[in-house]
Amino acid sequence: MSGRRARKERKFPEQSERARGVILTAERMLAVDFSDVPCDHTRQVIVGWMRHAFEQSRIVAQLQMAGLGHAAAPNWRSFFETVGRLQWLDGVDHEDRLGAVDAMLKNDKDHVGKEVTNLRALGYESDAKLEEMESVILEVTQSRPIAEQARNFVEAAKASPTATHGVYGAWRQETQYSHATGVLGGAYAPNRGGFIGSGRPPQHDPDLDVHLGLMMLVTVMTGRLLEDEGVDRAKSLELFQTFLG
Repeated sequence: MSGRRARKERKFPEQSERARGVILTAERMLAVDFSDVPCDHTRQVIVGWMRHAFEQSRIVAQLQMAGLGHAAAPNWRSFFETVGRLQWLDGVDHEDRLGAVDAMLKNDKDHVGKEVTNLRALGYESDAKLEEMESVILEVTQSRPIAEQARNFVEAAKASPTATHGVYGAWRQETQYSHATGVLGGAYAPNRGGFIGSGRPPQHDPDLDVHLGLMMLVTVMTGRLLEDEGVDRAKSLELFQTFLG
């Protein structure tokens, strides 16, 4: 047995154990009951983003355990974008948060409107309910910078006082493997001496070394944001205790 193979075999049980830890932690967090929390747009988005982040964590770990970690780029991308968005919202002043969230909802509605137009150009009708979407948009921010940050993830990352270049860099790296890009084509069909070979996209954090730390960050930001939005501190303590198991 080569030294390289031996190292891989020693490492695999540790990788599997870490992946199982990520899955169990994500499942605990996804099971947290928020039915005692009064609902508004901002709280909905905070809790929804948290749940999405942990769902993506669970999927990434499941793919790792199945030997399909190279195919997890869309899930990594979505996870990092959600972390970045939580960092951004955490940096928006409390009085501006509802306006920021509603600016995001308006942007979503505008995208659906473009979809309707494009489908009609292709000879199809859409069942999108634009009027229903419009009815839930209450207080779009009048701040141009915040509105642009709500629309543009890169601007949100630049504006966030707690954002790190690592989150944005990882999001950007995974983006190129999440769409039908030239980079993606080259990853799966690399040039091998002038002929098409076989390959796979590189894996982000293949050992999940830092992932539990990022999951902790999501937990802390969610609790802090909910407290700031008037939710009893007992809920943020419950989140933290649930994370620790």
